[in-house]
Amino acid sequence: MACRSFFIGLSGFAGCGKDLFSDLLGEELKSHDISSSKVSIAESLKVECRSTLVRLMGIDILNCTREEKDEVRDYLVFYGLIMRDRSGGRHWIDRASEQIDRSSTQLGKITVRDPHLFCITDVRYDEYEKDEVFWIKNELKGNLVHLTKEGSPAANAFEEENDPRLQEKADYKIVWPNCNSNQKEINKHLRPRVLQFIDWLLENEKKKKI
Repeated sequence: MACRSFFIGLSGFAGCGKDLFSDLLGEELKSHDISSSKVSIAESLKVECRSTLVRLMGIDILNCTREEKDEVRDYLVFYGLIMRDRSGGRHWIDRASEQIDRSSTQLGKITVRDPHLFCITDVRYDEYEKDEVFWIKNELKGNLVHLTKEGSPAANAFEEENDPRLQEKADYKIVWPNCNSNQKEINKHLRPRVLQFIDWLLENEKKKKI
């Protein structure tokens, strides 16, 4: 028996805590007998650019620091935009869909019966007719969650341009403080926001069944 999958997409500036949110969410969902996994739209972009960046800059984008990632961000954005333009925004979406299909197949093989949440951790664009927001909300029937970390600016002009559209179309918005990886502060300030979101998500999923 295959598991029942549902989806959320996370948007927000680079460094706002999307991966942290996903990690906390996965931890807390276990108490509801819900498994989860991350899907990154940009993962295929990093794979495609890896050899070039190692050769030109000596940086392995799949194993680097945040500072090194900032050094190559412009190249990644440039290459990513080229492929988006050629495909009407669909190239990286299609690669992410393949990730989800592979994961779903593996879950089916181990006969997972509990619900499974796929968390797409890097929704960035809403430009084309069937762009990333359309994919999350209309094709996957998921929810778009927007994160804002206090004092966190846009990493580039593309984030600054797209973020207002992402905020406008978000189904759920979270603003949280910068806890600087302090676990005590994370548990005090961030985890409660994740728990509040879970309550909203489960109630929302229940309504979909009615």
